[in-house]
Amino acid sequence: MKGCRFKISVYFAAMIGCLIVLDNTGIAVLALFCAAFHEAGHFAALFFLKVQIEEVDFKVIGINIRLSGKTRIGYKKEVIIAIAGSLANLLMCIVAYILYNFGINIVLMQNIFILSLMLCLFNALPIAPLDGGMMLEAFLCSKLPLNKALLITNIISAVFLFPLTIAGYYLVVITGYNYSLILACVYLVVSLVLKGRLFEIT
Repeated sequence: MKGCRFKISVYFAAMIGCLIVLDNTGIAVLALFCAAFHEAGHFAALFFLKVQIEEVDFKVIGINIRLSGKTRIGYKKEVIIAIAGSLANLLMCIVAYILYNFGINIVLMQNIFILSLMLCLFNALPIAPLDGGMMLEAFLCSKLPLNKALLITNIISAVFLFPLTIAGYYLVVITGYNYSLILACVYLVVSLVLKGRLFEIT
């Protein structure tokens, strides 16, 4: 992390502030905690693989990790870095499950288990730029020419995004207020169109 710059968008800070102030249930704060643990998994993988990070940019639609121009990582390392976030959430699920069975903060552990599991499964979907999509892209790039690998990744991403968007729409209709999934789908569609990546090497 030596020499790494951190940038925090005003909108990102405002969003976090609003969630904390307006959250009466504590679920939003727990979700932020689980999301932070997910990102910590990526950073842990980058640290242990000794990947030099140039800049970490906290934006309202996510966190961009820019690697140093001198850094060259292979496809195997990309897979490890991408899966590390979901594995971190899976680890949290296991810990929460154990503590739940010991009767420690049952409601809290139940919520952490559910939120962590949802983050793990959602990010494991083969949709770029989610962890699963990045893993798929890295694997295909190791087997196929770059253009063909990216094309297949985009097609698979679109195939999975279609039913996910429909599910998000029905979630809004059924609940009347839960826009989380549909907003996530909109973000993924925009990211896919703009060719967003988890890691940007300059």
